[in-house]
Amino acid sequence: SRGLGDVYKRQAMRQALLEGKWIYCPQISKSMPDLHFLHAEKTCNRVMAYTKSPVNKTVYQEKNGKIIPYVPALKKVSKTKRNNSLKM
Repeated sequence: SRGLGDVYKRQAMRQALLEGKWIYCPQISKSMPDLHFLHAEKTCNRVMAYTKSPVNKTVYQEKNGKIIPYVPALKKVSKTKRNNSLKM
């Protein structure tokens, strides 16, 4: 059974999508793990899922039943660089 928190999450997400917001989700579909961004396309009246973040658009996420701006986690960059160039 779903708790009241799930109802608030769904309502917050639905409202944000109706407002035209882009929403980040850690997992949209287990079968398509690369999809993370949702947007309601008014031209075709459906919610579309995307693999890449939109350019020059604010992205939001649901947290504790509220929609807040999404801040992507910084990817760790390894400090050791390998030189893969071939020597002739």
